[in-house]
Amino acid sequence: MSTPRIAGKPVARIAGIAALAAAAAIGMSACSLVAPQATLIQYDPADGVGADLGTVKVRDVQALLGESGAVNVMFYVVNAGDEAAKLSVAVGEGGIDGTTTLNVPAGFASTVGGVGDTAKVIIEEPADARLGGLLPVYFQVGQAEGTQLQVPVLDASYRPERAPSVP
Repeated sequence: MSTPRIAGKPVARIAGIAALAAAAAIGMSACSLVAPQATLIQYDPADGVGADLGTVKVRDVQALLGESGAVNVMFYVVNAGDEAAKLSVAVGEGGIDGTTTLNVPAGFASTVGGVGDTAKVIIEEPADARLGGLLPVYFQVGQAEGTQLQVPVLDASYRPERAPSVP
């Protein structure tokens, strides 16, 4: 009785080579089987932070601190809905530093607090505003549940092009 052969080689030898190749392939790719995909990690690709409030989205929220101690809460807002929305912005823990309500028309996309913007959220002397720190800012649309963001406090030295927006 002879040993089974494929192309002149014993079947056991071919099976061993195939098993070794499979083990090498699995060994070299095992890290990707258990490592998290970086594309699935949520982050804000900007200087500020953002949040989704239903159809209203706020992006790149940052507090610009002036020499007088006043703060301009600058952000980008988008209303992707079919109806206008009222966006409340409360600065400080529990809104102690002030609350501003902005009307956001349907299909609206614009900055708030930038140069030439008519809508601004300027707080004269917020208690928690320290350069390089985080300022709690609460955003709410209508009566829906809102969200509190920890907004970075920056000045004009960080981004000189934002100097005209610093109060």
